[in-house]
Amino acid sequence: MRIDGESAGSPLFGRRPVRPGAAGGSRRTSDASSAAKSATTSSSRESSELMTKLQALPEVRPEVMEDVRQRLQRRELLTREAAEATATAILSDLQAFLRL
Repeated sequence: MRIDGESAGSPLFGRRPVRPGAAGGSRRTSDASSAAKSATTSSSRESSELMTKLQALPEVRPEVMEDVRQRLQRRELLTREAAEATATAILSDLQAFLRL
């Protein structure tokens, strides 16, 4: 029996057990790596599409902002109906934006 670190029969020397997920060249590791690359590519594509849609949104229009400011001062937009109409419009825009 050899005790010089070269003994292949001992778990303490020579070959070491391969941990799951460790770089041991196992097929499972390469499958997981492929899945991760595919998910990253899909995520990148989705991010790119969302950025394109975001850039297509119109910029803030000062005349609309001024109109809203004046309506708020006159308390026209401080009713339940106005809040519901605003919420409905926001949700509608969000649904349209999220459709890919």
